[in-house]
Amino acid sequence: MTRTHKKRSEGTPFLNAVTLLYVAYIPFDILPVAFGRTLTAPLAILLIFTWILSQLRRPEKVNFPRSAGILLFLYCFWGICTIFWSADTGTSLLAVQTILLQAPVVVILSNTLRQVWLPSLVTLGCSTGVLALVALSRPPVAIRAGRANVGGIDENVTAMILAAGFAALVYLGINLAGRRAALFVPLAVVTGAATLHTGSRTGAVAAVAALGVGVLPSIWRGRRRPATWFWAAGVMALISYASFSTAVKFGSLAPRIKALLSQRAAYQDTSRSEIIDLFLRTFDHWALIGVGIGNDANYAYASEMVFVNAHSLFWKTWIETGLIGLMILTAFLLVVVRQGFRSVASQALFLMAIPLVIFAYTLGGAQTSVFWFVIALALTQDPEQARPRKAAQPQTHVDLLPQAANNWDG
Repeated sequence: MTRTHKKRSEGTPFLNAVTLLYVAYIPFDILPVAFGRTLTAPLAILLIFTWILSQLRRPEKVNFPRSAGILLFLYCFWGICTIFWSADTGTSLLAVQTILLQAPVVVILSNTLRQVWLPSLVTLGCSTGVLALVALSRPPVAIRAGRANVGGIDENVTAMILAAGFAALVYLGINLAGRRAALFVPLAVVTGAATLHTGSRTGAVAAVAALGVGVLPSIWRGRRRPATWFWAAGVMALISYASFSTAVKFGSLAPRIKALLSQRAAYQDTSRSEIIDLFLRTFDHWALIGVGIGNDANYAYASEMVFVNAHSLFWKTWIETGLIGLMILTAFLLVVVRQGFRSVASQALFLMAIPLVIFAYTLGGAQTSVFWFVIALALTQDPEQARPRKAAQPQTHVDLLPQAANNWDG
């Protein structure tokens, strides 16, 4: 870190604190606190306002990939356009408000996380641990097939947030050593048990995948340092066994998870494919321009008298924003993936992306703050890797020319 960079990072402590405050609330984004609203919008506005003041006081270059910025702007613009033909204008307005707040937050986080990416992972992991404790305290609901929820929120949405925080805790537990790791391993155990307690089969698969992938870098490093491999394998085994044992001991293992583990149930419900078939009956109505962002369920009720959501990021985006919106979002996510290889925290990024990718197939999740946080982390470029390399220039040894001339004269 250069002296100038260090001075800048130390010169914005309040902005860093507001960033961590926003990150701390990400796991609780699903829980309304007043009038059916969460604190995400006020905290996002506070972050934007603080960043603007910081820029006025100490202007800095905004580091954000141009291609990602253009595509994000186009997606926001197209989302606004879908309001005009939306199945329910009020629902679309709420969905657009979410995106219009998350877009500038992504730009800001991609700059502020360069200094506080590790504290942000710690903050996110600890907040997820608190949410996990709350989830474990909730009794299973019989009418929900023995699944547990927090505040009446859908169990799959809760499981997605828990799984993403679980991945962050696994990264911290494996890559940190000593007392710091001893703090995050118990939190990972509690979060893993809470994920199983929700009864989400996708959450269980995502947690297992995060554990398996999390140990792979340690296997690679273990070729030269076997102790690294043994440490990572031990932490992974401890988290796996303790999470499962905790869920079983407290009776928190939902019947759906038991059926999945015993292979008596499929990974995905057949009802989800039936829901997509329901939407495909009116394919020509939404194929190109969609039915309005956030309005898949309202459209299904208006056309088929059934209030159901499209459980897939692909189908949900296509149904709501049409082929145009789907192409824009796909292009944006491809740019995010490409930039993620140069992220300041690439290993933690891909570990946290695993649950989101799995849930994108069965749920969606683009309306959650944790989805956009991972995108911001992918676009947070490592200063060393982002700096363009200068090509080597040929050097001319002009000091030899006078000597050659003297020899010629002689």
